[in-house]
Amino acid sequence: MALVEAYSKRQGLWRQAGDEPVFTSTIELDMESVVASLAGPRRPQDRVALTAVPGAFKATDELALGKRAEQVAQPFELDGETYRLDQGAVVIAAITSCTNTSNANILMAAGLLARNAVKKGLRSKPWVKTSLAPGSKVVTDYLAVSGLTPYLDQLGFNLVGYGCTTLYR
Repeated sequence: MALVEAYSKRQGLWRQAGDEPVFTSTIELDMESVVASLAGPRRPQDRVALTAVPGAFKATDELALGKRAEQVAQPFELDGETYRLDQGAVVIAAITSCTNTSNANILMAAGLLARNAVKKGLRSKPWVKTSLAPGSKVVTDYLAVSGLTPYLDQLGFNLVGYGCTTLYR
């Protein structure tokens, strides 16, 4: 404890009553303006509100094709079954934490989401490439201890390695 106290004081993190920090600016946030959004790993600053995603796909198609894009489902065969893949369909789903294993709550949330999905009978589509690539073995340890690994496995999020292994570049 003495080491933590000494370190905290040296870093300016130690506070006592009457020793509150003085801030030079204040930021206000209207929580009602916070919305679910989608962003990619390549350009996370290009965030799109979840409600605007269908329109963003359409706009991208129109930009790429120079005209109004038509939804054309592409048929394909996988393991003897024929499927139709619509434009904009999800084909890759990866749970990664790269080297950030200290953010356990995100990976635990993924495990809890997988547990709830399995309990409701949800499954990954057969054409979706799923993977689990945490930042270190400690992640697989706490997922196993919490009993969440079997649910991730049932959805196809099996361990493929450690680190950022499935990213769009």
